[in-house]
Formats: sequence, C-alpha cells, structure tokens
Amino acid sequence: MKKSIRLAVLTAMSAVALAAAGSAFAVYTPTLAISPGNLTAGGAGANTIKFTSSAADDATFKITIYVPLGYTVNLSQAVGAKIGKVNAQIIAVALGGALLPLTGDIVVDDPAKYTAAAASVACAGAAAHNAVWLLNLSVAGQTLAVPVYVDQTAGAEATFASMKLQTCLSSPNATIAQGGNSVGAKAVSVDFTFNGVLTNPATAGDNTWRALFTPWVTSSGTAVNAAGTIESRSIVRLPAALTFAASAGKVGGTVTEGSTGLAGLRVEIWGGPSAKKLAKLGTVKTKSDGSFSYKAKKGTAYQAKVALGTRGNTTAGCAGGSFPAFAPVPCATATIGGWTAASKVVKGK
Repeated sequence: MKKSIRLAVLTAMSAVALAAAGSAFAVYTPTLAISPGNLTAGGAGANTIKFTSSAADDATFKITIYVPLGYTVNLSQAVGAKIGKVNAQIIAVALGGALLPLTGDIVVDDPAKYTAAAASVACAGAAAHNAVWLLNLSVAGQTLAVPVYVDQTAGAEATFASMKLQTCLSSPNATIAQGGNSVGAKAVSVDFTFNGVLTNPATAGDNTWRALFTPWVTSSGTAVNAAGTIESRSIVRLPAALTFAASAGKVGGTVTEGSTGLAGLRVEIWGGPSAKKLAKLGTVKTKSDGSFSYKAKKGTAYQAKVALGTRGNTTAGCAGGSFPAFAPVPCATATIGGWTAASKVVKGK
C-alpha cells in the first residue's frame, strides 16, 4: 500500500522555543558532499548530492542546500518526469533499530499543490515554488514520498547562491497521528542524483555548496532543536580531468583537479585485444604532479580509470567562521566532492 510520509512540521515549529530553551542535545555533525557528473567548466550533466549523519546524531528535521552562483538552472521539466534516482539508508527505530536500504526515483510534481499545504508552508514558507521534486523511497511495503522544494534565490541569498533546495523529514519518534511513519525512519545517508537541471559554472575554480541542517530534539516526536542548526560545505573543483595517451613502450597521463595535479591516487589500468574486451591489469600511483605511466605492448588496447572519493576538508573549508548570511550558525563540517572518470581507449605503440 502506497503511503506518503507526512511531516510533523506544524507541531514541530510551535515547539522551537521549547527546544531552544535548553535540554541535553546529542552531538550533531551531518556532512554534505557534492559529486559532479560532468567535470568541465560550463559542462552539463548529472549531479549527486549526498547527506550523511552518524547513528549517534540526533535525527534530522530540515535540510536546506544552496547551489553556488555560476550554475545555470533549468527547471522546465514536465510534471511526472523522472529526473534521477535516490538511494538512502535509514535506521528503523520502530523495527528495533534495523538498518534498511531504500531506493527510488526522483519525480517532478506540480508545485501548485504545495503552495497552501500546511506541511509545505511550515517547511519552506508560503511562497510558490519554482519546482517540487518527490523522492519516492520504498521501504517495508510502503513508499515514503519526500518532497524537495526547489527555488531560485532572491534577496540576500542571491548574493551567494543561484538556487536552494529545502526538505523536511519526520521524526523517527513521531506517531502516525503526529506525522510520523510506521517504521520510525531516521535517515543516516541520503544521496540523490538528478539530471538535466544544472550546468556547471563557465569559469574554472572552486565552487562552494552550502547546506543548513536542523535536528529534532533528542527522542522527541514533535520538538525541533533550532538552536542546534549547523552548516556544512562541499567544494566542487572544476575542471577535473584524467588524460591518457600512448607512447613508445608505455601508456600514461595525468589526473588534475582545478589547475593542480593530484598526487598519490591509484589509477586502474585496463587492457585487452580490443576496446570491447578489456580486463583490469593493475593499478599505478600518480606522482607529485599527478602524472602516471604503465608499460604497454604494441597493439594492445588500454584504458585508465580513476575514482576519487569525497575528502574531509573541515579545517580549511570552514575557515573564517560562519558565512555571514548564516551567522551565528556554525560551520561544523566541510568536504571536497569526489568524482570518477574513465579515459578514452588507446592502442599501445
């Protein structure tokens, strides 16, 4: 039976004063990570947004993600269009704390349905939204349809972001009557990849995504800990590239991010009789300038692959204190976004 997750936001927002008045709150340090699908300045492609939180953290109530200036936004997709995929892991509090995987589609919904809806107003304000995306997550025989409210920024927010995404999650301790769900879902990992929405900034450099995370009060079904809100940042460095070519007796190339070669990375080398018959031959490490090489046989087809994971960057990424628009919200975590690349296939000489 398909159900939609109902957000306990009206009661929650009325309880903000109680949360801020003081109670023992658990540690709360969720992390934002952005992975670009297109690695070129000005390029268009998929983008993956990932939120992670430890099992010890309080449950998350609201997430607001700010897309940096320079990205071009396309929100012309038709209602009902599938624009991506979502994967998540939840702790099912009502099922003894079981860790459950969830998957589903990202579907464009009609924003007019949400303008006056109580849950939407409490989460993202009363203004009409430019778009609404539904994260349709299947778990334990039901579908949790989580709306993401998408808006182009205005006013002070437009000085640092081109678009913002807002979503609210029900408390794992909320009853059904309070807007909870039957499994008591507490999100510890959510990543969603959307297509056809963003084009990268045309200028090379670092692009800092920002997010605000607000938790529920520990073990509460209705009270929001507004005072516990933190900021997390994720830097996307463009362009990033894996080059690969053949020369006499070897193949090789470089791995770069921005204008810097990346040292110490493991590059997979694949080879075979043709581009359609490749097998992994081994790995090589990049040197201090990002270069790498591998002995090659004449006539053999070769390809290089690299997978660069998300890297912690809290000290440098949060330097300078809170971003002015968010003061006095502290920056608690920061990352550099990961990416993957596969080179063209070349023949050994």
